[in-house]
Amino acid sequence: MLSGPLRSGGRKKILLISGSFFLTLVVFFYIRPSSKQTFPEDSSIIRVRIARHAVSADIHSSGICRIIDPLSGKVILAEADIRKDSEIKISGGKILAAGKVFKERVIRISPGKRSGFYFNGTEYRGELDITLKGQHFYAVNRVGLEDYLKGVIPREVYNFWPMSVLKAQAVASRSYALFESRRRKKREYDLTSDTLTQVYGGRSAERARTTNAVVSTRGEVLNAGGELIPGYFHASCGGHTADISKVWGGVWSEHFKGKRSPYCRWTPPYRWRARIPTTEILSKLNSSGHEFDRIDDIRSGKRDASGRVEYVMVRSRNRWFEIPARDILNSIGRKTLKSSNFRVKKYPLFYDFNGYGWGHGVGMCQWCAFGLSLRRWDYKRILEFFYPGAKVSPLEED
Repeated sequence: MLSGPLRSGGRKKILLISGSFFLTLVVFFYIRPSSKQTFPEDSSIIRVRIARHAVSADIHSSGICRIIDPLSGKVILAEADIRKDSEIKISGGKILAAGKVFKERVIRISPGKRSGFYFNGTEYRGELDITLKGQHFYAVNRVGLEDYLKGVIPREVYNFWPMSVLKAQAVASRSYALFESRRRKKREYDLTSDTLTQVYGGRSAERARTTNAVVSTRGEVLNAGGELIPGYFHASCGGHTADISKVWGGVWSEHFKGKRSPYCRWTPPYRWRARIPTTEILSKLNSSGHEFDRIDDIRSGKRDASGRVEYVMVRSRNRWFEIPARDILNSIGRKTLKSSNFRVKKYPLFYDFNGYGWGHGVGMCQWCAFGLSLRRWDYKRILEFFYPGAKVSPLEED
């Protein structure tokens, strides 16, 4: 038998060898660069409006930048030093940036490829276009599609959700972004950074799991008969998605039919309630262009197959007025009235709205996607459920 000290030394050697082997596995599987992560540069550029009607903004970059006239392609300033905090503002009807005044209506701040920039404290990849609008300016981030998505997905869904949901969101958001960029080629920007289109937080918003979802679905979009379709989505359908023809109309009605989807029934946004003073409703409706001197009653109008109200009936004195549901949601605010699937009850000083779902209801319900992922549905099956007739396929460049 081995003596005590030798036995102890042997154990140390075994532990050392085992530890080394485990460390090797960790390096191989987790630290080792994956071949999937080596890609050519994005060929699709997305233009995201990150500020509008701005009068000033803070900007800085870790490297020397170029300032270009994007309309002519001419380099206006080859070496703009904004490594320390700098300011963009309008001075005498002209753009002031990097300590210089520019006569051009539009300038492009182009950092080095690895630098990026900070705009009002948020870090972004890509370039920044500043467009003069009278005494204000628009700021538009020009960024590669895949890098754009890395800043969208963690703002649209929780990064700790199952990977199948994150992948489904990546494909839907990629399809939507590409569709909008092609539709708006002649406009000044493709998308906004808020809920008007998709929420985008730049590089500051990026998280490892959502980035992995973007990388692992790179180039995949929703395709129907060889045509790219927009991946519309919303938070909660309230048990039934909406037919696109009832919301916006559109040529993809066969791919955006309303359907029963009870998988979000147990989630927080499934049901909501809002008590709104009559005076507030009157003020907001009149601010939106109506001319009521009083409101005597409000009733729900006709409902579609999904249970959503198509219009609301408002009585003012002895007349009834039909107001489209979309208009009343926009007037009162979609954070208060979260969907058009509601019932309304009159009280002496206020109206009580009880509703289901959150959002327009078209396309993928994010909370239902979460519920389906718990049933072990993969991301392609989830997407094909919400976009009937569409398939997930590689992007075909124009």
